[in-house]
Amino acid sequence: MLEPPAYTGDEQKILIDFVLALQKRHVRDFLKRAGLRSSGTKPDLREKIQEALQNGDLTYEQVVDFLDSVASWGKQHVILYKGPRGDLRSWKDADQIQRHLKQHRVGKFLNARLPLILPDELTLSSITHSDGTLRVVAVQKQEYTERTPEHDARKEVDDGALITLKAYKNHVLRALVVFEWNLTTNTATW
Repeated sequence: MLEPPAYTGDEQKILIDFVLALQKRHVRDFLKRAGLRSSGTKPDLREKIQEALQNGDLTYEQVVDFLDSVASWGKQHVILYKGPRGDLRSWKDADQIQRHLKQHRVGKFLNARLPLILPDELTLSSITHSDGTLRVVAVQKQEYTERTPEHDARKEVDDGALITLKAYKNHVLRALVVFEWNLTTNTATW
């Protein structure tokens, strides 16, 4: 594990939101892995998770690891390409991979993880090479607004003019970009 960055209070809160937004089976699985009871309302579960984090029974890095494991493909899985026709032995050789990554100044990520929550820029989180697979993971924060007319308002100001307020809901997402190259079948997914 690479040294995790200092997580902001907003990132910590949002991370718990991401867990609680998962399907129930994933939330239950997370709670069981963390040694927490999985019954109760969402506010109850939030409180259990926050307590475990505050007591040190659970770390933010563990939460990030879990999210990365269940959300890596989301609902998308695209065959990006069929690999090169040449000999793939150098890509299967762990020492060759390590030299190649060091040459490109990303060797520290090989079989290590940088548990990121919401970096503003697309940031490399890990590179794993095992069992005939090369996997590269990067993370980035994505934000967008959604128009919510049901929250619009009108008010009259001192001079009698009518002011119309239009409402938007802000959304923050954690985008995980995964490139996985199966060196046995010589195909890659993105």
